[in-house]
Amino acid sequence: MRAFVFAMIMLFGLGSYCLAQTAELTDKDVRSAIQNKQFGEAVKMIDSMLPKYKGDVDYMLYLKALSLYYNKDYADAIKPCDEIIVEHEKSVWSKKAVFLKAECYIQQKKFDEAEKIYSQEVQRLLSSERKEDIAGVYFRFAEALSYKPSKDELDVPQPNYAKAYEIYKKVLELEIGDSMKDETMFRLGRMMQLSNNFGQAVNDYHQYLDDFDPDWMGAVDSPQKSKESRSKIPQGKHRFEARYYLAESQLAMDQFRWARTNLENLLNLMPKSDENDKLMRDSRLLVVRTYHIPQPRDDFEMENGIKIARKFIADFPNDARFIQLAYDIAQAYEGQGKIDDAVKAYQDFVKIGYDGSIKEQESFTVDNFQQLLMSATYKIGELLLFKKRL
Repeated sequence: MRAFVFAMIMLFGLGSYCLAQTAELTDKDVRSAIQNKQFGEAVKMIDSMLPKYKGDVDYMLYLKALSLYYNKDYADAIKPCDEIIVEHEKSVWSKKAVFLKAECYIQQKKFDEAEKIYSQEVQRLLSSERKEDIAGVYFRFAEALSYKPSKDELDVPQPNYAKAYEIYKKVLELEIGDSMKDETMFRLGRMMQLSNNFGQAVNDYHQYLDDFDPDWMGAVDSPQKSKESRSKIPQGKHRFEARYYLAESQLAMDQFRWARTNLENLLNLMPKSDENDKLMRDSRLLVVRTYHIPQPRDDFEMENGIKIARKFIADFPNDARFIQLAYDIAQAYEGQGKIDDAVKAYQDFVKIGYDGSIKEQESFTVDNFQQLLMSATYKIGELLLFKKRL
């Protein structure tokens, strides 16, 4: 019996202590928990404080929504956001709650719901300061729409480049700084290119280069811009990439001469550095493709394409893509009826060793090499037999 009484005393004592602790909690404790990334604890504190809270309830609700968001409890975070929006419409935290709710929808991959919120709010933009903030939200939404999931992200929808393009266009309608304009205009071209709308991509890349590349003389088929007009143009951070992707888009439209000219200009402009190394390799490889290797249309394309391909192979022996180029050279000879040259090229190909010094690329792996090796071996026999029958 004494043990029971003692236990009850301890229970009531602890209860009183907890109540005392709850009564002593302040906004500062909540903010401290959030700063220390103790988001679950912050939510518990707020829930214990709210029933008798004498301060700004809207602010405390916003802190709760924010804590739930950072704790990745996105569905639960929407509830306090809604409470602020409905019950505290005139609060300074109301608009923040609206956009936090939209962010929660984005994290849940509910892009249609998020877009509804943005579309409603854009009508309320009145000041340039607010527009800059909203532009950032739109930008993040467009990024989410264009995100390409990995093969393991089965719950993530496929990118919607066309919709992302529309959102990026909305960003440009707002009053934004040069840095965001630079990024947004570049992405317009990428969204159209990734949507296979190459004509619009070319137009968007031209517009970007007109605004952010002082070395850009204008489109190949247009009058050149004067030195004076170009001197006033800022250097965009994507000017080299834009030239490369412009050439890619032109090549996709079979505008191979324009693509080649733009790539040659890019290679002459781009300084050699570790930062530019990959883009330089990609550009040189793409020049080869402007000669339609491995299916050149005439001897001129074959000879020049193979010459540039061999220069790439000599300069980048550790880039796995040189192996594909070596095989493509043999195919180009074969396609143009150069049987002896094709046999020699296939024989050179089978001598290639794939060792650890060769860096795999996303577009070329060891498995690709093994397949090409078998194909080249078969081709040698097939062509020699064909030649024997002549």
